[in-house]
Amino acid sequence: MSDDKDDAFHDAFHMTDCDGYESVLINRARHACDYLEELVNQNDEIAAFTVAEIIENLNRHL
Repeated sequence: MSDDKDDAFHDAFHMTDCDGYESVLINRARHACDYLEELVNQNDEIAAFTVAEIIENLNRHL
């Protein structure tokens, strides 16, 4: 992943967790990562999601 992409993802996810306790955030991040890795390993279509598609899906829940 390029530095620009890495920085963009870090900043986007950091914004969502600024107000929580560190131990809770780490656990939530670990669970989310494990879940997403499992989805990606099981489904090539999910693995190919673009950021725009992820944003579109997240907006459905806001």
